[in-house]
Amino acid sequence: GFEAALRGEQGARDPVGLWSAYVEWTGANQPHRKPEVLRRATEALDQVPGSETTRQYLHLWILRAGVESADDAIAIFESLHQRGVGLQQAVLYQVWAWRLEKDRRDFQGADRVWAMGVAAEAAPLDRLKMQQGQFHQRMAARRADKREEGSPDDELSLEEKRAVWWLARQKQRRQQQQQQQQQ
Repeated sequence: GFEAALRGEQGARDPVGLWSAYVEWTGANQPHRKPEVLRRATEALDQVPGSETTRQYLHLWILRAGVESADDAIAIFESLHQRGVGLQQAVLYQVWAWRLEKDRRDFQGADRVWAMGVAAEAAPLDRLKMQQGQFHQRMAARRADKREEGSPDDELSLEEKRAVWWLARQKQRRQQQQQQQQQ
C-alpha cells in the first residue's frame, strides 16, 4: 500500500505526488483518518527539499488547514506566507481571507490578505480581484445594515470604510462608462 510505497523508491522519487494520492485515497476510503494523514504528509514533506515549490504541496497544506481549528488554520497560512510558499497562487489568499472573514470575523485581516494577494499578482489575478470585490461588497452591506440599526459612521471599521469607498468608485466608473457609450 501507500505506507510501503512511501518508504520505497516511489516515495523517494515523487514524495509530494505519493502523499497527495494517499490523502485522496484516505479521504475516499477512510475519511476519519484524513486529518491524521494530512498532518503526517505536511510534516514529512516539510523535510523534503524542493517540495514547497509544487502546487500539490500548497494544496496539501490548504486541505490540512481545512481540518484544523480557525486559529490553527490562520497560523498555517501565516507560516506558508512567511516561508514564501504559494505566494503566486490566488488560492492561498482566497482560503486565508475566507477563514479570517467567516471563522474569526477579522474583516481587517481579511482585507489585508486580499490586498497582499493582489499586490503579489497571484494567479489567476482576475478571479482574485473579483473575489476581493465581492468581499468589499459584503463589507458595504454590513455597513448598510449597521446604518439601518443606527450606528454612526465613525464606528465603522477601516475595512468597512474602504468597502464603501470601493463601491462608490465602482458606481462612479459605471456611470462614466455609460455616459461615454451614450456619446
